[in-house]
Amino acid sequence: MLLKLRGGLDSFLVTVLLGLLIGSFAIFGIGSSVFTSNNQQIATVGDTVVPTQQYANRVQRRAQTLQGQFGAQFTAPQLIRMMGLDQQILQQMIAEAALSEHLSSLGMRAGNKELRAELETYEGFVLPDGTLSRDMVLQALNNTGLSRAEFMNEVRRSISQRHLVSAFEAESMMPREYAEALYVWQAERRRATMIDVKAADIEGISEPLESDLLAYYELNKGAYVTEERRSYKYILVTPQQFMAEIEIPEDQVLAEYESRSAEYKKAERRGLQQVSFNTIDAAEAFLTAVNSGADFVEAGASVTSFSAEEIELGEFEQAEAVADFGDDSADAIFELAQGAVSAPIESFGAWNVFKVVSITAAEESSLDDVRDEVTESLKLFAAEDRLYDMVDTVSDAMGAESALAAIAQASNLPLASVTEVSARGLSTSGEPAVTLAEEYTILQEAFSKEVGIEADMIDVDPRDPSKGFYLVEVEAINEPAERELAEVRTEVIAAWTKEKMLERAATIAETAKTQLAAGEDPEAVALSINATSFEAKNVARTADQGSSLASSIRQLIFELDKGEIDYDRSADGDGYVIVRVDEITPGNPEARKDAVDTLMAQLNAQAVDEIFAQYQRYLVDSYPKKINTALQQSLFAETPQQ
Repeated sequence: MLLKLRGGLDSFLVTVLLGLLIGSFAIFGIGSSVFTSNNQQIATVGDTVVPTQQYANRVQRRAQTLQGQFGAQFTAPQLIRMMGLDQQILQQMIAEAALSEHLSSLGMRAGNKELRAELETYEGFVLPDGTLSRDMVLQALNNTGLSRAEFMNEVRRSISQRHLVSAFEAESMMPREYAEALYVWQAERRRATMIDVKAADIEGISEPLESDLLAYYELNKGAYVTEERRSYKYILVTPQQFMAEIEIPEDQVLAEYESRSAEYKKAERRGLQQVSFNTIDAAEAFLTAVNSGADFVEAGASVTSFSAEEIELGEFEQAEAVADFGDDSADAIFELAQGAVSAPIESFGAWNVFKVVSITAAEESSLDDVRDEVTESLKLFAAEDRLYDMVDTVSDAMGAESALAAIAQASNLPLASVTEVSARGLSTSGEPAVTLAEEYTILQEAFSKEVGIEADMIDVDPRDPSKGFYLVEVEAINEPAERELAEVRTEVIAAWTKEKMLERAATIAETAKTQLAAGEDPEAVALSINATSFEAKNVARTADQGSSLASSIRQLIFELDKGEIDYDRSADGDGYVIVRVDEITPGNPEARKDAVDTLMAQLNAQAVDEIFAQYQRYLVDSYPKKINTALQQSLFAETPQQ
């Protein structure tokens, strides 16, 4: 049915282009220009070229992904340099090229029969009757910008690589005995008795002597220092700074409203259900059943291979219905009343029956309804123009002046100051001195610079220059300094007391261990030391979702033999947990043959991956390589090279 065709096509755009080629032949953003010759190639392996544009795209994409993880404080060039992304990805692509060169030398090229069979595995290319649709293939290629020849070549290479990989596979590379022994260890379960001694519950710790307090302070001076604080000046320029002074004429507001009429005029939408059949007879039999009272979705799911969820298509405007189902189907759909069912309509080699389940009337917002929104968008557009003009103004000022105050004066921009702020953005009184996102970005830059370094123009958001820019100049750095005992006396007393409580808890845990070893009842032992006793049942080596058992205690349980007793710090650090292992149940491979089969498959796959990785390294060493180092450096320089 067309739902599956449409869904499959979406899957093609994501899955085929981003996940079609297994292993090292994955395509990332390849356009037709990538396959054209270029005198400035980044590298060659034998006769195989590493495409420069594809290489640059991969590096930039990886840097952008990391930017999303680390935040905007690092630019893409900084991340590329710091993490060596250019070198990492170049080595990956050289390995890919070596494999491609090897496939060519072996004459491994998929034939047309294999190519067709491969394409038939992509749901978006197959009609309801199971035949491959040439039109759907061409439509998808047109949407992606790939030529038919380029795409087919990549599919052929994917098939060839899969055949090569299969040469490393064996039904059982690892002996089953190994998998069974590993399963016995992995699936082992244990039962343990535990006593939890909380340091916070311990009473009777006396006040420290002055000599004790001084000794503790001297030993832990590093914990009692002031925060590093910095004072800096900055210029911040954003589009919002210009919006208040911008006036938009009425004729411009009207023109903008009319140009965005599609946005403010919502066409009628219809919620649709659809069932598709290979023959007119099947479609008419289904329609007869529905007209006799059968539920459209239930009847459709019972006589076709499609689920109830697939029959529900969602809402469509008429233009969307034309694009998905064709003119005739769209016209018929939009002539139906709500709840009505269409006659069978032939389209894309199938007979489709539609039901209109809802109708959302067309809506239109008048200019008065959206005037503020339209005006604000025009102001922002004009403000962005002023922002870009200000870039030139500030650049000229930077060429004539070095001090930030002079640059601000020459550019007629406000100069802001921040005094003695911590890296957390707090003032000396502990109040937030930095509140806005842009100010926090500037704070991070200020803590990465030294006094006396001239200000650079930096984008507020490296991914979007229209957000604005800033310049920051560090004036003073107050280095962390030790605080005198008198100043931190209360903190030192609290830390000393906590340490003594932990020492007492360790002593109590040792006593409890001795009592348990002597055969005393765990609950009685726990009661005598003001602790809690409990039993951990069916403990696995790895934590199940929602498990509250600390990893260190779990590890201790599996380090001890049956009947052995020991203790370790609790997960929160507030005391100790005494553990006695009461029962050990090894995994039973005979009872869980399916789990052993799964483990065998994983072990074999890992072995194949490792052998193939070694084979790739061998190929990389076997073929002559040329790397254009100068081009590589110029592609990702921090500043454009002259």
